[in-house]
Amino acid sequence: AGSAVAGVTVALSGTSAVAGPLSLSTVTGATGAYAFSGVPVGGGYTVTASHAGHGTGARTGVAVAANTTTTVGKSMFGNWSSDRRW
Repeated sequence: AGSAVAGVTVALSGTSAVAGPLSLSTVTGATGAYAFSGVPVGGGYTVTASHAGHGTGARTGVAVAANTTTTVGKSMFGNWSSDRRW
């Protein structure tokens, strides 16, 4: 496995039945971690990650349940090499 990648732009988009259209963005920290808070319960979200040195990857159909943490890591992005962690 490679080292963590800081500076990856991670975006979450979709439509919530409760809140309507949703578009959030953040950047990974030094450990490659990122988080979004307050995402309404629902499914059909898309999480996209992009970095100049590592390309872009996307995961569609991400579901968020109440009172839980939903994890979308690099292994869930089919077009990101397995040696790239973020």
